[in-house]
Amino acid sequence: MKPATRKEALARGAVRYFTGKPCVNGHIDERTAIKGMCCQCQRETAAERWRLGSSWVQQDKSRATEAARKWTANHATQKAKKNKDWRTNNRSEVNAHAAKRRAAKIQRTPSWADMEQISMWYEVASVLSRGGVMFHVDHIVPLQGKTVCGFHSHDNMQILPWHENLKKHAKLKEKNK
Repeated sequence: MKPATRKEALARGAVRYFTGKPCVNGHIDERTAIKGMCCQCQRETAAERWRLGSSWVQQDKSRATEAARKWTANHATQKAKKNKDWRTNNRSEVNAHAAKRRAAKIQRTPSWADMEQISMWYEVASVLSRGGVMFHVDHIVPLQGKTVCGFHSHDNMQILPWHENLKKHAKLKEKNK
């Protein structure tokens, strides 16, 4: 016999319960023990989301992204401290990531690469950084991109302000149309 209350269902470890009373939408159906939601309402919500398809998923992702941006903007120092603490407590992971990056750079340096021109890019970035804003040498086609990987060569480099480079991550920069 099904439990008659949510409390009873949770105590028994049951997944659902049946009260016999209509939900707020008028359905007389079982309810889930964890959320207490009417099963018919759940089916209708799932069908609506499926009908909307990827547009619903995209809207949900945009809301989450926007909320994350707002939180980051309002808690910049808190986030910076949290990141610094994480790096301090996870030195082995930080070192492993840096080693992987160095290895990728070495593996993606072709034999025909002009090492003098490559070092020139880094020297120029260093000189520009003396003006107060840090500049990074960026790989136009990322060394460890998800869809494509580029070479560590002089013709795959550009100099960007640090904030632009960090914003770009390991992605191809979209060209203006």
